[in-house]
Amino acid sequence: MRGPPPYEVSRGVTIREAERLADRYIEKVSTLLSPAQAAAILAVTTKHLLELTNEGALRWVNIGLDGKRPTRRYKREDLSEFIEKRSQRACRYTENTANQNTPMTSSFAVIDFSAPPARAISARRNGS
Repeated sequence: MRGPPPYEVSRGVTIREAERLADRYIEKVSTLLSPAQAAAILAVTTKHLLELTNEGALRWVNIGLDGKRPTRRYKREDLSEFIEKRSQRACRYTENTANQNTPMTSSFAVIDFSAPPARAISARRNGS
């Protein structure tokens, strides 16, 4: 039984196609960002980036070995998607003033903290 001809790789893929696929793969992998680079793009610390990742708010790629500690890398597209999801259009405090539960005016009374002791003293004097 003979193997495939020298110009073919398994499953009918030529060497040229395999090289092209390898180049595309290398291109994809080289666009992965380290945690420090991703944190710099998001303007957060690497610790906060890890918290976002563990929370599930940010996608990541594990390039480490199975069963070992994961080696995390981030795609630019995922960072852009995260930024878009977290972007807010208006300030939530001034957006809708019609539904405020608190009145805009306040009422107050002046409390004289010396009044109760003064009343007690005058009551003692009048009672004697």
